[in-house]
Amino acid sequence: MDLNELFESKTIPIGVSIIVIAYLIGYQLFIASTIIRFLTPTAGLLFFFTGILVGMMKHDEIEQSIVAAGITSASGSIAITLITYIIVSMNDTYGYSQFLNIGPSVMDLLIFIVVGAIGGAIGYYIIREIFSQKTREHHF
Repeated sequence: MDLNELFESKTIPIGVSIIVIAYLIGYQLFIASTIIRFLTPTAGLLFFFTGILVGMMKHDEIEQSIVAAGITSASGSIAITLITYIIVSMNDTYGYSQFLNIGPSVMDLLIFIVVGAIGGAIGYYIIREIFSQKTREHHF
């Protein structure tokens, strides 16, 4: 696995962009009722499906798919944490104390990294199955 190749591609920025945009859309939909933690099962699904997409984009080796999806999940978690802090501190004079209530814990971040990496592995196998189906069709 070549780390330079992993970081030269646009896979990780695309994955982080998907996470941030989906988070901002979801945050705006739910902010009307109350400020809620973004660490919900739906956020876990966001990281999982983004991991699948990243795994499909980095389908050369399974290690690349897993590492790229894990890095994407970690970067996305950090980006969402910073965005949450900015939004809360702009809306509240005591934003930092509010942020401590809605910000992610270390355990949540680790869970999202693992969920994203699992999604990367599944994405790798999905794209491999698609390629093998096309290969089988051409042999008959």
